[in-house]
Amino acid sequence: MTKFICISLVRHGEAGSNVAENPKYVDEDPNPLTWDGRRQAKNLGMEWARDDTRIDILYSSPLERALDTATAIAAEVEDCPEIIVKPELVERKFGPYLRNLSGNALYSEINGHGGWMFNGKPDRSHRPKGGGESLEDVAARAETFFREYIVKHAIQMDEEPDLKAIRYTKKLPVGIPHVVLVSHNVFLTELYEVLFEWNSKTHTWTNFLLRNAACRRFVIGIEDAIEDAEDGDYPSRVHEVGKLNLQALF
Repeated sequence: MTKFICISLVRHGEAGSNVAENPKYVDEDPNPLTWDGRRQAKNLGMEWARDDTRIDILYSSPLERALDTATAIAAEVEDCPEIIVKPELVERKFGPYLRNLSGNALYSEINGHGGWMFNGKPDRSHRPKGGGESLEDVAARAETFFREYIVKHAIQMDEEPDLKAIRYTKKLPVGIPHVVLVSHNVFLTELYEVLFEWNSKTHTWTNFLLRNAACRRFVIGIEDAIEDAEDGDYPSRVHEVGKLNLQALF
């Protein structure tokens, strides 16, 4: 049998670091929404209210820019549940070493490869000095969050829901729980790519992109775990949760 869950991935509204000429990678330092960011978050909530978009579970990063975005959405949506703050949803941690870097030195410390991009991509295993996270670290954190806090809300259905009628309409599928995650650019990208590549053994770069206060919505079908899969048949993580079917609504 297959269980289903609907998730909306929401990036926080515009924050000070998004418009600064020389942004610093401040991790947990104060980084509030700008006036435009507050307006963006409110507008998203108003849009969902107009569309009668229910929220069954609302998770948010504890960082100010994300939590204020989640709060603005919750204020507009009728019968919105209490925001559940999860530290696992924070943005990639760059560490304090990057605070005093700029130019090529900053670029190199973020992306690895000695400042050069390999095939146009950063080094996914590179950790910035001083306790920063690699992209692989963020992906692992995203996968753990999905396992612990998303899968448990999925419900079993006898038949796969017909999504053709609602795709790109911003309507929610009937009878499937809707979980909203308000987080950050890198984290949400890594979460999407974890889900996108779940049934594979290799990382897949995608063109996933969320602008400030933008949303992408998916329905995920989660098959029963494969208890007797032989080594080499599936990646080890599929043994626990089962294969995934990721379908974009918009």
